[in-house]
Amino acid sequence: MNLMFVGFHSIGKTSLLQRLCERGRTLQKSSHWRDRVNKEEGKKQTTLLSTVGIDINELLLEKRSKGPVVFRTWDFGGQKEYYATHQYFLSPRSLYLVVWSIIDGERGVESLLQWLINIQARAPGAPVIIVGTHLDILRDRATRRHYPEDFEESMMLLIQKMFLSNPEPDKSGLPNILAAVNVSCKTGENIRILVDMIYENAFELKHP
Repeated sequence: MNLMFVGFHSIGKTSLLQRLCERGRTLQKSSHWRDRVNKEEGKKQTTLLSTVGIDINELLLEKRSKGPVVFRTWDFGGQKEYYATHQYFLSPRSLYLVVWSIIDGERGVESLLQWLINIQARAPGAPVIIVGTHLDILRDRATRRHYPEDFEESMMLLIQKMFLSNPEPDKSGLPNILAAVNVSCKTGENIRILVDMIYENAFELKHP
């Protein structure tokens, strides 16, 4: 089945995919993000260059309870010039990860609406998990002082109010939003929880 990564530019979609692949294994020999690593001179760390168009790969997740699941992963570039073509690849039998950066606050939560409406328009009732990235910034002593203590909780309450608590999401132009989780692609926090969500929900999806 398809595992779709959608969201705006430079919020960590490719880094998230890389983390998920560390929990499973890739079936294709080439990994697109490795071809786009930017090694800056004089620096030990490397950065990922932005996705151009769509990167397609395969990811295998496996547990003893239910066996293996093979996902075809679609990592959509978040630049505006690609928005018009993305809609043609949104398919019903897919699990969508709508990614946003938690440090964007209320503006980031509100930006989710655009992606959710587009998914519902092209793949009505498709299952969605909302994934917030950059959780490590709220945990780091040097940066967390810029945010209120209850910042993460207040953002999750806003997502709950706007999207998760809607009893009839289809009448509001929304897809089937299953859950919301915040992760850190840097430290790996909550990645295991997200992997479990993806794996378990794969077995609950029905053919359209």
